[in-house]
Amino acid sequence: MTLKFTTLVTAFWLTVPLALTSVGPAAAQDSCVSAREAQPLVEQGQVLSVDEAMRREGVETRPSSVQLCNPDGDAFWLINVMTAQADAKRIVLNAQTN
Repeated sequence: MTLKFTTLVTAFWLTVPLALTSVGPAAAQDSCVSAREAQPLVEQGQVLSVDEAMRREGVETRPSSVQLCNPDGDAFWLINVMTAQADAKRIVLNAQTN
């Protein structure tokens, strides 16, 4: 039980720096919105849902947080995940429908 708690606490503290830094396309200070705010764009078919984008790229890890960035241009999903080895990882997926 203590090992699982320690792993969880360690994973949390490893995630914090990722949340505070920019990686990949997000480093260009693109505008990002939450998945909830992106829902109308998904419903209108302007961008892929995060599930569709993950399925298209073969990503099977459950996301811990999701943002749609640059929704008015080359839209992409910025997804934070926790791997099976308890490593925090940031994934960038194309959200464009074409």
